[in-house]
Amino acid sequence: ESRTNATKFFKLRWQPTDSWVSNLALEWNQRASDSEFFAGKNYQIRERVLEPSGSWLPTPAFSLELRYRYSVQEDQLQAEDFRAQAHELSLETGWNKDSQTNLEQRFSYVKMDFVGQANSPVGFAMLNGLQPGNNLIWNLSLNRQLGRNLQLQLSYEGRKTGIARVVHLGRAQV
Repeated sequence: ESRTNATKFFKLRWQPTDSWVSNLALEWNQRASDSEFFAGKNYQIRERVLEPSGSWLPTPAFSLELRYRYSVQEDQLQAEDFRAQAHELSLETGWNKDSQTNLEQRFSYVKMDFVGQANSPVGFAMLNGLQPGNNLIWNLSLNRQLGRNLQLQLSYEGRKTGIARVVHLGRAQV
């Protein structure tokens, strides 16, 4: 079994003032999986991505970013038609109290239009753990330097995918 990934990209950054930054990213991705014994696991996905974003940094301690990501994916190998189109809108904030404390938050809405069998290997690769329809993803993380060689990391993640129930996940690390 083998997997390959190839990416070509173009990124543009424009900073009209010290507190405003605009970015534009274009990507062309090719992902493939080849299984010798399971033909259903074979795929060759072509993806095109457009991702504009804007950031506002009013102070060195606070940042706010709004990002939109549009992607189109097509499987070029299967006899069955597999296509995905995703619209993702994200809002991300960051706050640094000092060099020892960092708080980050992100909220994303993803509208996923998908044609094909979602519970197949190709569908799983295209959907990236999301479901066709409306998806919500959010996370919150806190990093704190407690000492010279000691750091505390707390994170919370939540997701509401398609018609599935909300999933909550928390992590702590010292």
